[in-house]
Amino acid sequence: MMANDGVRTMEQFRARIPLCTYSDIAADVDKVAQTGCKSSLCSDPVSLLTATTGTTGLQRLVPVTKIDIDKWITATYVSIYNSKSMGLCLTVNTQQGVKKSPGGITQGAVGPITVFKRRHRLPFVSASPFAVYQAAEWVEPAMYLHSLWALRSYRDVVCLSIPFAGMLHSFFSVMIRDWDSLIFDSRTNSLSRFRVEASASRVPPGMPGWVQNAFPRLNLIVSNVPNPALGYVSELERWFGDGIQFRELMYGASECIMALPPPSSTFKENKFRLLADAAFFEFMPVDEEEAKRCAGTGGAILPQEGAVGHIYEVVLTNFSGLWRYRIGDAIQLVGFEGQCPEIKFAYRVGSVLSIFGENINEIHLRKIMATVFGSNVVDFTFFQDDTASRYHAYVELNSPLDTEAASGLSEKMDQAIRQTVYNCRLYPIKKPLVMIVKPGTFASLASHIQMSTLSQAKIPPRVKNAAHIKLLNDNVIHVIAMQLVDRANRRRLAHQIVKNQANFVQVQRDLLQSILRRSCANGGCDFARKHRIMMANDGVRTMEQFRARIPLCTYSDIAADVDKVAQTGCKSSLCSDPISLLTATTGNCFVLAPHIQISETRGSGRMLTFLAY
Repeated sequence: MMANDGVRTMEQFRARIPLCTYSDIAADVDKVAQTGCKSSLCSDPVSLLTATTGTTGLQRLVPVTKIDIDKWITATYVSIYNSKSMGLCLTVNTQQGVKKSPGGITQGAVGPITVFKRRHRLPFVSASPFAVYQAAEWVEPAMYLHSLWALRSYRDVVCLSIPFAGMLHSFFSVMIRDWDSLIFDSRTNSLSRFRVEASASRVPPGMPGWVQNAFPRLNLIVSNVPNPALGYVSELERWFGDGIQFRELMYGASECIMALPPPSSTFKENKFRLLADAAFFEFMPVDEEEAKRCAGTGGAILPQEGAVGHIYEVVLTNFSGLWRYRIGDAIQLVGFEGQCPEIKFAYRVGSVLSIFGENINEIHLRKIMATVFGSNVVDFTFFQDDTASRYHAYVELNSPLDTEAASGLSEKMDQAIRQTVYNCRLYPIKKPLVMIVKPGTFASLASHIQMSTLSQAKIPPRVKNAAHIKLLNDNVIHVIAMQLVDRANRRRLAHQIVKNQANFVQVQRDLLQSILRRSCANGGCDFARKHRIMMANDGVRTMEQFRARIPLCTYSDIAADVDKVAQTGCKSSLCSDPISLLTATTGNCFVLAPHIQISETRGSGRMLTFLAY
């Protein structure tokens, strides 16, 4: 705003201020957190350091000033008011990890903190006592205490607000499981000091419509539903019945609340309208076609310049010191309501699977899971095994699969991946491992994810943390690769290994006999003939003869033979069977199998086909 050649207009701002990411502001944020000093990025004092989820890397602290906190409060009010459901709104959230930074600034999640700090601004909003938020560390204990407090106002609750549908499902699941204990505790526990009437349980918990019976005036539930196709969402609808409207709460991130759903929309539309006064928004094209169209715009365009159907990364500038900041959310522009852009959340930039550059994003993963499992999925996540060039899919199901259906899942998922993402057809990606986990596994995972608050306990589409992967592996009940290996067969194989170890000496002797006999099969090999293996007259037939006559060797002794096999595809002189695999010491595997898709060819004479295993 300086008079001489200053940045005073939108055009000057966009031309002179570069786009930035968190790495560009990290040093300043850390200085504010450590010392409590004034930020160099904004003129107002930082009131809150809100933590991101960390789904695409390390958790980050984002500065928030009073102005932007007030915008959160206003948007919360408007989101509920738009539903025309005026009355007591019960908010269920958690407050895990709230603390003071070394510099004395409150550190935690913006949502629940602002509700408590300024709840006098929202007189129709009710919440559990602050002690409940602070005391509950994990999902189930937290939900039990919130359920106990919710029943205190069961006659008056008109609206229920819970940030995420997964948390909403946990809330009602705990209520179903512990209904008798909740009724007992509600009559005796000093937390609530009230009595639940018998009429509150005329419809047994878990039956269709039981939620409306338990809260007779409840007519609206607002929550963010990242994927309406997930199985637990349909279960929630069954519990709610026809008399309760279920709609989205809002679209926001730790950095800013960005959009609200249209007043008449439902959660299945998953559509939001940008808030014009929340921040200054720009869109950064993600796909190459749109990036070429927008070339010359400095990397980002104005929302009104976007093309319907294309995907963009959100760039924002706000009062808290975020200047043309790329927040990492990819959205799809689905239309306009007058001048206002309407968007859908697409995926988190950076949370894709990519071993060779195939770039599988969250939209792809949802399509893949819907193709393979339909609506039978509670939740899922993937692990990328770069060493083996393979994805591991961890899936929790609403209902178990029979053996026949499970046996073909790996092939079915592989086909879905290649049909959904064209680039996957170009690379030697192995068929995925499908891991079916126990019921409740993802609720446990949400509890263990180290985040600032359970209100942000989102299951990332890709897990990287070793502890989270261990938790998932510990709860696997089926591993489906090329074929199903059921638990009985796994037990048999494990028992055989233990048995062999107990009889190590004899098993070793028997194994050597099998190797010697096999060297003479299929016409034998040059090595067997040279050393007279298994021949009657003075041949190598026992372990003692083998150790006395066959010299020790290193790779240099077999290198010429291996190279000849690799170059010409001829039969090896060292064994009687055809070579099925040439494995490199780096771990890259190639298979001699002409019926499998070719990924690389080399050699002379008869073609030697190297294929991904």
